[in-house]
Amino acid sequence: MTVIRLDAATLAQFEAATGEVILADENGKPVRQVILPPVPTGEPDLTEAEWVEIENDPVSYSLAEAWEKIRRGEKI
Repeated sequence: MTVIRLDAATLAQFEAATGEVILADENGKPVRQVILPPVPTGEPDLTEAEWVEIENDPVSYSLAEAWEKIRRGEKI
């Protein structure tokens, strides 16, 4: 994992962005294209049985592994 520190204005732009984002240098030259998933705004729509399964299933992976599963659209 790479951590890149952003100033407040850049962070605000990044937090508001979803979908395809082009990162550019200070001259506007494109440097990297990234795809940002939308940030969840609430609890997922799960059935009662799915909630019970989640509550009864112990977590056996790290936060980074959980985030990777979520990013790939896998059920955790």
